[in-house]
Amino acid sequence: MTRAPRISAAARLAGAAILTVVASAESLGAERYDADLASSRVRIEGTSTLHDWHLEGRHVGGYLLVPEHELASLWTNSGPSLHELAPTVQVEIPVTSLMSGKRGMDETMREALKATRYPVITYRLESATVTMHQPTQAEDAGGSFAIETTGVLTVAGVDRTMDIPMRVRRLSDRRVEVSGDTSLRMTEFGIKPPRAMLGTLRTGDEVHLHWTWVLVQGLIDHRDER
Repeated sequence: MTRAPRISAAARLAGAAILTVVASAESLGAERYDADLASSRVRIEGTSTLHDWHLEGRHVGGYLLVPEHELASLWTNSGPSLHELAPTVQVEIPVTSLMSGKRGMDETMREALKATRYPVITYRLESATVTMHQPTQAEDAGGSFAIETTGVLTVAGVDRTMDIPMRVRRLSDRRVEVSGDTSLRMTEFGIKPPRAMLGTLRTGDEVHLHWTWVLVQGLIDHRDER
């Protein structure tokens, strides 16, 4: 029987801290959006000395907590572009959910990403600033805005702070989509670019990430339960 990865005391404390933040935010009337796994996806693209390669995953989990009515005001806001947001965002991607369609490559990438020890890739938002609005129009139920973000990406147990532009789009009254793309180097996270075929096939250090993260509004305010 395969044993589940052991969870360290630090990880348990971090998890408890996240739950405390979530509970506190919701008690103050924050709006919560949870990831729609059926609609979300991530794609990682890279190169090698033989051919280009990619991994795809549809398990992009996590949640978004945003102050009450903040998103609603942005859908129709045509005021100054620069606007700081104060959301809580946590994204989680299981390493084993990333697949190329080729078993050998999947096993090689999981080994490179140290999946046994660090089974989940995470992202935590630190700040976000709206840089451009596309307000909801009378004939369109949507609306979108561009944001500049700073957050911490954790891969193979290594944290890196990254500045990434993203776009937030309204899909319906209760659904939003966060999309974007960025590049990074595997060696920045202590990952040695994989090799195969006795070293004759070498993958490039730089990879490109593309994602579409769809969220559905969940519990809005726990004050009604009291």
